[in-house]
Amino acid sequence: MNLLNKKLGSLSGGRILDVATGDGSFIRKLIDAFDDYDNAVGIDIDDKHFNEAHKDFEEDRVTFAIMDGVHLSFDDDSFDTVAMRAGLHHLPDIKSVLCEMKRVLKPGGFFIIREMTCDYQNKKQLSDVQMHHWSARINRIEGISHNSTLSRQEIIDLVDGLGLGEYETGKYTCNDCDPEKDGKMERELADIDKELAKVEGHPDYDKLQKEGDQIRQYILKHGFACASSMDIVGNK
Repeated sequence: MNLLNKKLGSLSGGRILDVATGDGSFIRKLIDAFDDYDNAVGIDIDDKHFNEAHKDFEEDRVTFAIMDGVHLSFDDDSFDTVAMRAGLHHLPDIKSVLCEMKRVLKPGGFFIIREMTCDYQNKKQLSDVQMHHWSARINRIEGISHNSTLSRQEIIDLVDGLGLGEYETGKYTCNDCDPEKDGKMERELADIDKELAKVEGHPDYDKLQKEGDQIRQYILKHGFACASSMDIVGNK
C-alpha cells in the first residue's frame, strides 16, 4: 500500500487544492485515496490540459482555474489539503510556491508532495530519468521552464525549510502499465527523434543528438520502466 492510501484512506480531504494540476490526474489519485472530500480546485499557469481534465470530472465539486502558484488568489488557511505532483522541477521559484501552498493550508491540514527523484532508481528506471533530463534541456531551449528532477534529499531539504509539523515519506512506483509491453518504451525511443527536431539548427544540436543516441542505446540495453517518485505527507 502506498503512503497516500495508508495515511489518508480513513479520512476526509475536505477542500483540496492541487497546484500545477495539468490534466488533473493527481486530483483523481487524491480523491481515490481519501475516504471522502468536500470539493477540489486544480490550478495551473495555463489551461492547455484543462479540456482533458474536465472530461475526467463530471462532478461539479471539481473545478479548474488558471493561476500562478507564486501568487495564489486564496485566503490564508482556506484549504484542508494542498498537493502537488511532478511540479517541483518545473517551477522557476520552488520555495515561493511551497510557501504559498503552506499559507493557504489550514492548521492541521494535509500537505502532500509526489515528485519523481533522480536517485534511488534501478537501471530500467534510470532510462526514464535520463530521457526526462535530456528532454528538459530541449524544453529550456524552447523557453519552457523544465529543470532536471531533484534528489530525494533536495526535496526533503525544501520541505524542512517550510517548518511544517511532522511529515512522513514514502516511495511510489506506478504499476498502471508495463512500459515494455504497453508500447511506452517504443514511444520513448521514437520521441528522441521528435525532440531533436525541435532544436534542429541550434548550436547545441550535435551535442544533443549524440546524447540522444547514447540514451537510445542505454534503453535498448537495459530496458525501460517508469521512474519511482517520492511521496511526502505532512501537516501544517
